[in-house]
Amino acid sequence: MSYYGPDPMSPEQRPSGWKAIVRVIYEPTAMFQEFNGRVPIFPGYFAQMLLGLISFIMLVPMTLRVLEQTMLSNPMYTPELAAISKWSGLVGGGFAILVTPWLAGLLTALIAMFFGQFQEERVGFTSYLGMLGYARMPLIISSLLGAALTLAMGDTATQFNLSLAALAPQGAPAMVTALLGTLNPFTAWYYFVLATGFGALHRGKAAKGVALVVTLYALNLLFSLAGAAIGGSFLSQMPGQM
Repeated sequence: MSYYGPDPMSPEQRPSGWKAIVRVIYEPTAMFQEFNGRVPIFPGYFAQMLLGLISFIMLVPMTLRVLEQTMLSNPMYTPELAAISKWSGLVGGGFAILVTPWLAGLLTALIAMFFGQFQEERVGFTSYLGMLGYARMPLIISSLLGAALTLAMGDTATQFNLSLAALAPQGAPAMVTALLGTLNPFTAWYYFVLATGFGALHRGKAAKGVALVVTLYALNLLFSLAGAAIGGSFLSQMPGQM
């Protein structure tokens, strides 16, 4: 009923936090168990920031083309204002890429800590935070793959959608598209690794993390549907919209 005691492993015996970035892809259960509750924080988040930044840079030319098309169609944009808008968008986007993994990890770790209090084995906040640094790797892989497919298909408007929303017929209701958008194989993979990591921290199987995963999916679905409803309401009030 308490936090883990003294670490029984020497520094030489402790598994590598950097190798775990790859190991979490093919053997998450063994990887989390070997950390014995002491999951390093920095490697997982560094990998998320680096790979996220790479996917962002891959789409920079496409993003700039879209911005230029938008600004050319608006006479209010002067050359100076257009340059400022482009650079501020790129800097802001890059900053968001670097910050998002930490914000998402902190928030999800707090939710995981809430569910952890109902388990026999108590786990510290930093262990949850470290675990999430690795559990979120499927989401970063999804971002990289989406960027690569976007470039390969020559899409100059939007990033390739890896969720079931890509199968929605044109003109489908926004609520339906939002629902299908939450059904993504990489998101399902993330939830599986998250449940596995949560279970390993609490000396058990992935089943221990089912309640956490279901809650996170429900929150994700709720926010997606709310966003679709707000967006649909906004569009319906625009001139020319029915």
